[in-house]
Amino acid sequence: MFGGKWGYVNKRGELVIPIHFKEAHPHSNGLALVSTEDAESVFIDLEGSTVFEFPNCRSRSFREGVAPVYVNQSSERQELRTDYVDASGKVEFTIAGTGGRFHEGLAVFNIRASNANSEEQYLNGYIDRSGKVVIPPQFPAAGEFSEGLAAVQVEKTTSHPSMGGLWGYIDSSGKILIKPRYNEVRPFKDGKAIVHEGGKINHREDTPSVWEGGRWMEIDALGKVLRILDW
Repeated sequence: MFGGKWGYVNKRGELVIPIHFKEAHPHSNGLALVSTEDAESVFIDLEGSTVFEFPNCRSRSFREGVAPVYVNQSSERQELRTDYVDASGKVEFTIAGTGGRFHEGLAVFNIRASNANSEEQYLNGYIDRSGKVVIPPQFPAAGEFSEGLAAVQVEKTTSHPSMGGLWGYIDSSGKILIKPRYNEVRPFKDGKAIVHEGGKINHREDTPSVWEGGRWMEIDALGKVLRILDW
């Protein structure tokens, strides 16, 4: 980044794509997502040439062959659909709501719904690479799959997006494999995940919120505590 603008260098540190983008993301599938003064979502190739763009839509980078593009369907910008496009910019499939990037063949999506008290809320589920719903939207928050497991929140008790509530882990069929008992969780890596339970959130104004009390732990894929972390 230089002067608030972005460009690209090669492995030798040589500038290969000029510095003029408002935002720039890494290349994937031979394409990189950037934004310019004229368009929110532009996909460029390795030489910096525009392959296709979506001037008035937000998007995310490619993963597992597709990229999600978010299309507003109302003047209030509340009703969204997500178009998943391939490396040519062609729409492979469309879903209602907001969809994430794919990981291990599944992607999180969320829709607006009403609860028993007619209060609006967002619920998260999962779709497969054809856009089919394989785990219906039911979780207040949900994460990407990693090593066959995804963190989901089954009860929301705070306004914080990732701290508080009850978190556990599901498999790719939606079955809960690790009982929701944690108030913050992280993805699995090398058969282990870091989780937190107990304590209360210390909300800070200028820095990220932290936990006061409670304990951080490392667990295995069965939920067994491997060690307590001294953080």
